[in-house]
Amino acid sequence: MLKDRRHIPKWKVRFWRILYKSYKSNKGASSMLQHRITPLGYMIGLCLILAMALRLGSTENTLFSIIATLAAMLLFSFVSVFFRRGKLSIHRSLPKMGTVGIPLHYTVTIETDQWLTVSSARLRELPARNIPSEDVFVYSVEPGEESRNAFDRLFVLYRWKWLTDSRQGFYAQDSQPIKVSSKSPAKVRMQFIPKRRGILPVCNMRVLLPDPLFLFQRCVGVKQTQDSVLVLPKRYKINSLKMLGEAQNQIGGEAQSRQIGQSSEFVSLRGYRPGDPLKHVDWKSWAKTGQPVVREYEDVYFPRHGLVLDTGVHPTLHEEFEEAVSVAASFACSIETNEGLLDLVMMQQQAKVVTVGKGVEQLDHMMEVLACAEMETRPNWNELTTQVCDIAPDFSGCIMVFADWDRDRCNLLNRVVSMGVTVVALLVYNDEKSTQQLMKDFSPAVRVHLLKAGQVQKGLDQALESLSER
Repeated sequence: MLKDRRHIPKWKVRFWRILYKSYKSNKGASSMLQHRITPLGYMIGLCLILAMALRLGSTENTLFSIIATLAAMLLFSFVSVFFRRGKLSIHRSLPKMGTVGIPLHYTVTIETDQWLTVSSARLRELPARNIPSEDVFVYSVEPGEESRNAFDRLFVLYRWKWLTDSRQGFYAQDSQPIKVSSKSPAKVRMQFIPKRRGILPVCNMRVLLPDPLFLFQRCVGVKQTQDSVLVLPKRYKINSLKMLGEAQNQIGGEAQSRQIGQSSEFVSLRGYRPGDPLKHVDWKSWAKTGQPVVREYEDVYFPRHGLVLDTGVHPTLHEEFEEAVSVAASFACSIETNEGLLDLVMMQQQAKVVTVGKGVEQLDHMMEVLACAEMETRPNWNELTTQVCDIAPDFSGCIMVFADWDRDRCNLLNRVVSMGVTVVALLVYNDEKSTQQLMKDFSPAVRVHLLKAGQVQKGLDQALESLSER
């Protein structure tokens, strides 16, 4: 079982657990104000506070007039916003798939059955609320947290913001102002940018109904369906994969042939053996010799690659795990599977193997599996090692992507290397000092290329460059 490496005083752990409950309860209140007060309303409110502060100790009538005007505007907007009504129903036309970090565009059809026309309204797509667990909040470390002042390190508000932002499903933009009546439904083009992979629920649309002065707005729900979209992992650029060895006698197809098994390249004639197919019998030679003769053809082989993904990581290594999934997806998209096979091996409750390539599944299936991959907090390393070693002899080469390092991972890597398989090992890390120490404590049989979280593309380029120079 994975153990937490951070040593935190018990009093601080208890204090942070109390803070977690406070931050969790205040999250809803802050988001409620965000959806109901416009930027112009915030500006008018700040101007009112500033004018009231200047009024103290002053007898200027001008300031009093400004305060009265701003207060009247806020009061009028606050009261009038309650009279806004809008019973809408919407239908989304979502694409089947999206990718992390790439804008996803879709069309929304809006209808209403009320007799009043709804005007100056905007649609806002809200992501599902995804709050980090208490343990993740306590034991995680925000990037750059050690450089903050003592107050911020104690109350860890920035850590809370970092964790909640990283778990937000997507970032959406409001629609353009719409006008809807019972006789003329409206259509509007919207977009959001997925921030995390997996099956992303899209079922929390709101309509914003502003007051006449656009200081406050009413945020009400709409009638909608429970939609979702599959978001694929972020991918990095992979330039070359020529270091993965040759085919290991895996009968199948080759780039120059569309046949599977044996090619049409004639080799020789030989005597018939029980089990030879009749279509290979050379009837003319049989007639001449009086003995059954068959034509022998050249066997065709294709490359078979392995891709091992480390999913048995601690929840606090969430960032490293997400980067490891992106690296695995990048290699999966770069390896040619039209004339070969690619096996993805990982732990998801038990050792799981997904094979794509010629005559099997399409690459889309593997990408769906990677998009929905989850961390395995209780990995069975013996089962995973056995599963990998059973199919490793058929590999032309194997890519192993790790999100942590310890004795079990080192043993798994060494077992595969000892079987004569060409292995490319990659480790995503965040803490360089502790990672270097772990690499010394558990030294692998081959070089492990280190990829720093947040700088993965640079690390991949360096790793592929060093491999191409071999």
